[in-house]
Amino acid sequence: MGYIGTNMTGNQYMNNNIDKVIIGIGSFENHGYHMPFGTDALISNKLAEKVAEQVEGLMVLPPINYGFSSHYNGFPFVVSLSVETITTVIKEILLEVIRNGITKIIILNATMVT
Repeated sequence: MGYIGTNMTGNQYMNNNIDKVIIGIGSFENHGYHMPFGTDALISNKLAEKVAEQVEGLMVLPPINYGFSSHYNGFPFVVSLSVETITTVIKEILLEVIRNGITKIIILNATMVT
């Protein structure tokens, strides 16, 4: 059974033995005229959900739908965050997860910079 954090209530969280989380990361960028802007985040989140179905006690956090993509600014409609901003966002999410007592964390990055 996969635990999808966005669909869970506090009671569901407390009544299950959730001791680890997985979070997908994917940029919002142009992937050509045939694929959605959110392809990276869609892939990372779907993979995270599939992993959670196989790993007991693993909760899927909502994906981070942005990244550093300014190298694609020549393509139509790219939303890019600075390296500092995306690093801070990831760090703060991880610190909040740890504050909540979970230290087993999987980060699934579906963005590749070439």
